[in-house]
Amino acid sequence: MSSDFYIWLSDATLRITSVRFSLIAPQALAPAFLLLAVAAFLTLLMNRLWRVSDRIRELEEKKLAHLDGQDRALLAKWLARRGRLLYRGIRSIVAAGICVATVILIVFFNALVGMQREWGASLLFVISIVLFAHALICLFREINVAIKDFDRRYRHSAFFES
Repeated sequence: MSSDFYIWLSDATLRITSVRFSLIAPQALAPAFLLLAVAAFLTLLMNRLWRVSDRIRELEEKKLAHLDGQDRALLAKWLARRGRLLYRGIRSIVAAGICVATVILIVFFNALVGMQREWGASLLFVISIVLFAHALICLFREINVAIKDFDRRYRHSAFFES
């Protein structure tokens, strides 16, 4: 075969690929934004978990000497609950991130091989949203426990009186 044919074939392939990519990039945009949200949310959950673990360490090292036995036990119980809720949220958000990354891979793989398997990507996207919502619920519950602890300790503080 002549070299002109190979040049024509190469140019045609490049045109087809760029057209496909221009059609596929918008499909991957929404999952990419969700992946950014997942990363930011994971950072938030990890920061909260680190703070809880610091408080547990302070409690174990008896740096919170101003607390009596009952307050220490209650604080330990609430910190353990907060830690469990954050751990569940972290597991959910990481699973959501894996699902979203898989959706992006499926979108590009389908375009590469010319398959149409949108139901798989759609199902994974829905699963990732459900996991994201579960992580939000875990954060909401953890914040409620933190607020209860805060209210219990500072309810009678002059600083918070109007």
